[in-house]
Amino acid sequence: MKRLFLPFFCLLIVNNLLGQVVSTNEAKEIFQKTVSYLKSSDTSSFVNLWYLDNTGNPHDNTIFDKQQLIQEFKDLQLFLTIPLVKDLPFETIEISEMPAALKAKCKIKAYFKIDDKLSLAYGFLVDYINGKWYLRWHGETTISPKG
Repeated sequence: MKRLFLPFFCLLIVNNLLGQVVSTNEAKEIFQKTVSYLKSSDTSSFVNLWYLDNTGNPHDNTIFDKQQLIQEFKDLQLFLTIPLVKDLPFETIEISEMPAALKAKCKIKAYFKIDDKLSLAYGFLVDYINGKWYLRWHGETTISPKG
């Protein structure tokens, strides 16, 4: 029993030190919460999805604060009007590991199929902090024509 425990324990420690990647289910849960907060105009819960600290964002080293998040919330509500009103399901969820320079472990992105010619997507950088996945800095929106 001791012989099996030590290698397993070492593997567990190495896995935690190397970092984690958000799972598809975890990403989906984050997006479902986001959509729920957008539909109900729950700005406070939306803001709580973020980890706000004094770390500058990776692009220009500016501090991302609560006021910017409230504007982000409003902009995202506007951008996702059709999927929110029509209660569209996610078509695809993408997860990408990020380089250390971006100060986040992953980027997650969800796509909504609007019709046969158009998809809307939004995404976030996410980081695993204190045992929980948090969103970091500005989100990302994409309009994808299909053709």
